[in-house]
Amino acid sequence: MTRLQRFAWATLGSTLVLVAIGGYTRGSGSGFGCEDRWPLCKNGAVGGLLPRWEHNMVIEWTHRWVAAIVGVLALLTAIAAWRDRRTTRAVAGPAIAAVVLISAQAYLGRMVVKNELDADLVALHLANAMAVIGLLAVVAVNARRSTGRGEVPGEVLAPAERVWVGMLATGAALSLLVLLLGSSVHNEYVGGWPLVGNELIPDLASRVVQVHFAHRVAAGMLLVYCAWLAVRVVHLRRPRREVLLVHGAAGAC
Repeated sequence: MTRLQRFAWATLGSTLVLVAIGGYTRGSGSGFGCEDRWPLCKNGAVGGLLPRWEHNMVIEWTHRWVAAIVGVLALLTAIAAWRDRRTTRAVAGPAIAAVVLISAQAYLGRMVVKNELDADLVALHLANAMAVIGLLAVVAVNARRSTGRGEVPGEVLAPAERVWVGMLATGAALSLLVLLLGSSVHNEYVGGWPLVGNELIPDLASRVVQVHFAHRVAAGMLLVYCAWLAVRVVHLRRPRREVLLVHGAAGAC
């Protein structure tokens, strides 16, 4: 692997770890572990550079410093893409865009803390994180395919291939919708499952109920769509790697 490829895959992997830590930070109630001080921890050790040995503060502190590591790796990836003569716009462009979005992500993280974990800002923070992952995945894949002539080889997709790519993109978009709706209703409890309030069509006068209902409907649609993709990937005789990935995604749904 070239230096660029190593940086690209390391950045993508560390970003996935960061998203997982961010999800645990939110779910464990640690998002305000360092209170309203950013990027350091209020009343932490060494002037806030280190956390006190308290669960919520340690989790939030870890989240912030892993984010800093991801930022450095993304910057190194963009620099490597810019300097590598074998790279193309399909590599350098997304790499630079990822650095821009990661900078925006840091600002959004600050705003989330300053606004005491506002739900809309948290959802926007998550959406931006998904965009970063998408860009880094493009960088990692295209860096691997780059040739010494600075080209990314490959034929124009056949109509059937374009349809399949569109199916996968639809699944990804629906997954993102479910994630964002789920983030919006976090810690806003409404009884009943799988139906909201144990009613097929609940009273939608409340915004919280509206978002919960939309989340449940979108999640149901995603489950059905993932099952359909799992059947189609076999019917279309896609490569074994794609079959495994689609079936894994269906299982996660």
